Amino acid sequence: MNNKSMEVLENIPLAQFTTFKIGGTAKYFFKPSSTKEFYEAILFLKNKSLPYFILGCGSNVLIGSKDFNGGVISTLNLNEIKLNDNQITCGAGVINTDLSDFAYEKSIKDFEFLYYMPGSIGGSTVMNARAFNGSMSDVIISVSGIEDGETKEWSLEDIHFGYKKSIFQERDIIITEVLFKADKGIKEEIKDKMESNKTKRLSTKQYDFPSAGCVFKNVYSTGIPTGKLVDDLGLKGQSIGDAEIYTLHGNFIINKGNATSDDVIQLINKIKQEVKTHNNIDLECEIKLLGNI
Repeated sequence: MNNKSMEVLENIPLAQFTTFKIGGTAKYFFKPSSTKEFYEAILFLKNKSLPYFILGCGSNVLIGSKDFNGGVISTLNLNEIKLNDNQITCGAGVINTDLSDFAYEKSIKDFEFLYYMPGSIGGSTVMNARAFNGSMSDVIISVSGIEDGETKEWSLEDIHFGYKKSIFQERDIIITEVLFKADKGIKEEIKDKMESNKTKRLSTKQYDFPSAGCVFKNVYSTGIPTGKLVDDLGLKGQSIGDAEIYTLHGNFIINKGNATSDDVIQLINKIKQEVKTHNNIDLECEIKLLGNI
């Protein structure tokens, strides 16, 4: 590749780029800083007929422990945030907490739910991330990205957001930028909400061990959180290898040291089977499986 500004690395261990601290080695690793460089990375991999996937903060993913003979394209250098005409333009690689901090500094409300939420804006948009009565679909105006080799834009209506759902999960779209509403609020109230959310998150001890956050979506028709379903079945604390169903949260699987993707997947399948057998509920995995699983 001729563009000297593009970071292209070879034979890179991926565990370091995930909150699970699990993942094999990728043949190529790209860190584009623009949409143009994203095109270059994709073209490079397509010319070599290699598979690839997009990676943000690595907070909601499980990457296979086996080596991946393909490319990983990181969004983390797409990290610009701008405020113009009561709208925030935000790169897909911006860390959730950084956007929340930016909004606070500008006295903009409704981004408190992102404070201390693991992940980046691109991934949070794909999943329609939500917490503390706030969600991405509440604040998004439009999304820009790449589909079928073309730069496109999707309005809020185009995206068909639902509970942890969007069209970005169903189509081969790379999000590069998100446009948000920027409604003014009272700075002290914004800060209070942010600190309250931080305290609640830390109180769950969810950052004490590497994990990918909640493993399964809640099945709201049951009225019972998935974590409670797991707890009621006495599954908390069960482990395979160094992967454990967290004793403090039934919807978390944690890495106690050297867990592999196979260890985690075996636990995922065990939970699904037990919940299906005893509750007749089909759990849907929230974590995205990537690489050579």
